[in-house]
Amino acid sequence: MDRNIYLAVFLILIEDGRILLLQRDNTGHEDGNWSLPAGHVEHGESASAAMIREAREEIGIELVPEELQQVFTMHRQSSDRTYIDLYFTAGSYVGKAHNCEPEKCSNLLWFERNKLPLNTIDYVHEVLNALPKGSFSEHGF
Repeated sequence: MDRNIYLAVFLILIEDGRILLLQRDNTGHEDGNWSLPAGHVEHGESASAAMIREAREEIGIELVPEELQQVFTMHRQSSDRTYIDLYFTAGSYVGKAHNCEPEKCSNLLWFERNKLPLNTIDYVHEVLNALPKGSFSEHGF
């Protein structure tokens, strides 16, 4: 098992009470399941800069840095790595969300918060169910 701790960022984009989810495809991780726009923080990159980059790369929107709010932290153990996951919301953004990575994402849809797909990734589902009352959890230990 890798002893490094990886930092990942996730975007909880809410519009008209609905949450944007993408369906993973051809990634080798959770393919076919629904998740939030997300990605790894690169060396020398801040978490907020990574979130802005991932939103641009995956769903084609520009986040307003001052409008980003970190709302949840998860310490997560996967089968081969340990993660610290930071979940953000965006007060506003520019552009219309669309699938910018069709080779990694087969679908991009808005879902009612209480009607998430059954095949939403378990740890993502856990975070979305914990908000707004919770702000930290541990998963997979």
